[in-house]
Amino acid sequence: MEIVCNHCSARLNIPDDKIPEGRRVRVTCPKCGNKLPIEPRNTARDVPDIHETGPGPWPGEDAGMGEHTGPTGLEFYGEDETLALVLDLDTRDQDVLKEVLSELGYRCLVEADAEQAVKRMNLYAFDLVFLADGFDGGPVEQSPIMAYINRLSMAVRRRMFLVLISPRFKTMDRMAAFSKSADLVVNKKDVPNVNRILGMAISDHEKFYKVFMDTLREIGKA
Repeated sequence: MEIVCNHCSARLNIPDDKIPEGRRVRVTCPKCGNKLPIEPRNTARDVPDIHETGPGPWPGEDAGMGEHTGPTGLEFYGEDETLALVLDLDTRDQDVLKEVLSELGYRCLVEADAEQAVKRMNLYAFDLVFLADGFDGGPVEQSPIMAYINRLSMAVRRRMFLVLISPRFKTMDRMAAFSKSADLVVNKKDVPNVNRILGMAISDHEKFYKVFMDTLREIGKA
């Protein structure tokens, strides 16, 4: 099945057997981050932007996202779900973050491998990403995850709230976050209090960008 993004006209080929039956889901355009609804397979022919073709290659350079071979398995998420990605090898931190994110209404995914994390980020628009020091063997500043995020188009990046975790950071230090190209920095010892910290930071972020995003919506570029 070939899906054509109605925002940037990028094409995404998805094997038919990867699309769940009887359930309306969404997939994210890897070029612009637009969320594309997919009707259940038995009604897919009624959707004008979806055309049945044979399985094709996963988007690579032509989608502006760099080389991508596709994940070992394709997952679909409900159209209204907000996605969070946790990249932290500390299992105690993982447990805290999963519980907090669930309470906040996020669908939480955890990855332990940088390559697989990049593949997921190529396919799905994550609303929230946590990246911890040491996730891929080094500080966050040298992480290939940060290198990937810093190459994203602004249309995709501005939809993502990035949180960096390190014992070197002072929690909610805005200058540190700015210098690291992040939206929030959290000291590792403050992870147990991340619910309150995250709530305040996201609220401030939304207020800061509200006028900007409202203007983009008015001109059809949000």
